[in-house]
Amino acid sequence: MEGKVTSQNFVWAEGMSDWEPMIQVAALQALIKPDPIAEPELVLPQKQKENTNELKINSSQNEPEIVFETTPDNPVNTAKTNDNSNDQETISKRFPYRFLKAGLIFSIPVLFVVAYLYGALNPLLKDVSFKSAYIEKWLNKIPTLSRFFSPLPHVEDIKTEDLEELKIAARAHPGTDGPKIAIAIAQSNVNTPSFYLAADLPDNTKFEFYIEGIPDTLLGHLSFFQAGNFLLNHKIGKTPAITFSDGILPRGEYWLYVTEANEQPPETSQILSKLDISQISLPSHLPKGKKLIAKKTFFLGGIKDTLYAERLKEFHEKVRIKAKAELDEIKQFTQTLDSQIQATISEFNRLKHIKDQELQQTTWTSFHEKWGHLENQLQETFNKWTPETLKNEMFYNKLYEIIKAVAASALELHQIHNNYFKTKVDIKSFEIQLGATASQLQNTISELRTKTEESEKLFLSSDGLPQKGEV
Repeated sequence: MEGKVTSQNFVWAEGMSDWEPMIQVAALQALIKPDPIAEPELVLPQKQKENTNELKINSSQNEPEIVFETTPDNPVNTAKTNDNSNDQETISKRFPYRFLKAGLIFSIPVLFVVAYLYGALNPLLKDVSFKSAYIEKWLNKIPTLSRFFSPLPHVEDIKTEDLEELKIAARAHPGTDGPKIAIAIAQSNVNTPSFYLAADLPDNTKFEFYIEGIPDTLLGHLSFFQAGNFLLNHKIGKTPAITFSDGILPRGEYWLYVTEANEQPPETSQILSKLDISQISLPSHLPKGKKLIAKKTFFLGGIKDTLYAERLKEFHEKVRIKAKAELDEIKQFTQTLDSQIQATISEFNRLKHIKDQELQQTTWTSFHEKWGHLENQLQETFNKWTPETLKNEMFYNKLYEIIKAVAASALELHQIHNNYFKTKVDIKSFEIQLGATASQLQNTISELRTKTEESEKLFLSSDGLPQKGEV
């Protein structure tokens, strides 16, 4: 290359007999050491000159620039050369390791997120024992992680929005922001539904549930009620399936109430002892003084569509016809019983003053047979009014129960009258017994008349259905 020579190039100066390799010139021995193997000429690109370890000798006489390459055997500038080469060697060794370490650190969370998004971690995350042993401990330490991990075991038959409510309740720690209770319906079987409950409470916490149909909404039925119990495990519990005697649950709206049971594990009892009684109200026929109460309405038994609305309207019309018929029947029974009562009282008061005992006995016996014949007919009807029949088939079941009470008191009064003519009685004791029975009977039949009138007024003033059994 022009202007540059290496240790293997030939040089000549005044006084030399011929051109000789520069390495053989004595004047240059102090600067270079002969290479054991001839080096080829090394020409570097112009842009890399500043980055190489080269020794440059510039001549003030415009002599050619001589560049000597430094080698491990070349003593020129050894201190600087060794320092730079060591630094470069250290950097070259450390750089791949640091890069690999940083890459691994960065890739681990990335791989974890990718595996989570693609569901590769689902089998592990669904494992209840794994969650209890590891994940829940970390969730308590780092609450932010709860956005990525469900506090509940894997459940597939719950709507997304309902599942989020259950998760919130399961994260509500007792004594701080909880405990809270959330309930959701299972989607697996709509004909015989069951319900989930979530709460951050110990395993084996006991709950009771009550499901009650809203009368005005039930299709084909006037009422529905069912109760049961279940346990909480891993912050979630499930009620037994709700069944109906006819198979399919009546279509309509239902109230579901859930409360804690009376008997609890010690750990749960300790938590409940620190809580106040819930302010959520329950119907009068459900237990009082509960501390954990959840209630929610559900439409069960089918779809709430236009067909349901049409059929419900038709059913309400039939129910109103039936309710009116019941009120008319109740008034008729009231009149019949009142007639029976007045007949036995009147005949007793008339015959007890007759001096002719034979005539007295004959006349009373004839009356007693007639009175008893009608009484037997009434009793045949009353025997059909079993508690189950009154509850399930009668709209004004409480009024029918009062009718049976009036009939029983009327029969008792007539038996007292009959004993007066058929047996020998103590007059003083007889009058006391007669007065008490007659007074009780009059109070009962007065109650029947009053409540029948109230029910009829309420029925006529409302287009909807009164509560079943309302009097």
